[in-house]
Amino acid sequence: MQIQESFFETIRNKGFTGKDLTELLCNKLHISADSAYRRLRGETSLSFDEIRVLANHLNISIDALFNSDTKHVPFTYRWIEPDKFNYTDYLRSIKNDIEQLAAFEDNLILFVAKDLPFFSNFILPEIAEFKGFFWQKVVLKSSLYEDTVFDMDNLNSQNLQLGYEIHKAYNIIPSEELWNREIISSLLNQIIYCYDSGYLSSRDTALSLIDKVAMVIDHYDLQAKKGRKFLHGKESSGQSNFKLYYNDVIIGDNTTCLKTQHGLSVYFTHNVINNIETRDQKFCQQTWDIQHGMIQSSLDLGIDRERNIVFRQLRRKIEKAKEAVA
Repeated sequence: MQIQESFFETIRNKGFTGKDLTELLCNKLHISADSAYRRLRGETSLSFDEIRVLANHLNISIDALFNSDTKHVPFTYRWIEPDKFNYTDYLRSIKNDIEQLAAFEDNLILFVAKDLPFFSNFILPEIAEFKGFFWQKVVLKSSLYEDTVFDMDNLNSQNLQLGYEIHKAYNIIPSEELWNREIISSLLNQIIYCYDSGYLSSRDTALSLIDKVAMVIDHYDLQAKKGRKFLHGKESSGQSNFKLYYNDVIIGDNTTCLKTQHGLSVYFTHNVINNIETRDQKFCQQTWDIQHGMIQSSLDLGIDRERNIVFRQLRRKIEKAKEAVA
């Protein structure tokens, strides 16, 4: 019964509790509510087939249930097929996930970033749309984008609304980020690459995108100073929920650690656009401890002097990027 208890705890960590958990068992196992309660109380054992059905539905690793001391760590991955990838559907999925996370209590996200954290893309809609274009055109090499160029005057209104809602939900969740000196290099290089390759509608488009990067940096500067997150151009009062740190020596690997009332999760960027996720608590706790330790030993950009030095350096990078497309 220890495995069964562990299995149900894993399901609860995915947000299924009380009535929701009972309904899940009834619907997926085709059993009565009374039979579901007996399984939850441990009076009736789950069959292996029942475990398999639930595990497949919820993306739970069966290996992890039976090998708690193994060195193998289970990860969840969302498969992406280049010519079937739909950016709007992708954003819709992200919106659903982040809104669920925002509803949890006692949340905290740690980012140890090599590049600007994923959710920073949604601070300005033009950046989010450019990233979607870059992923499909350059990374996935989708045939649907073979003859497409990026044009700031032709943005997807549905994507813009989804991006706004994603950013709004994300701002609710307290977060701490660790940056490095190369934090904006990747985004700037992507803009320059697309300009050089003829993937942008004009030089003005390239310069406008770089200006948008500067606006994102200005927004982060203000958030770090205020100690809270807010929508671009709509600064508001409220609880402190944001800390920004900087380390000139450590360059992270775009690791995201999430702590909720249900436990820890760790996400790694994979193939540029995707993430792999694990909820293996031993692995997550070790990752959290190391990441948190790195953050605590880094410069706090809530301090004016430190923040001004770092952001001055970032703005110089932006000016050099403008010269590259002159």
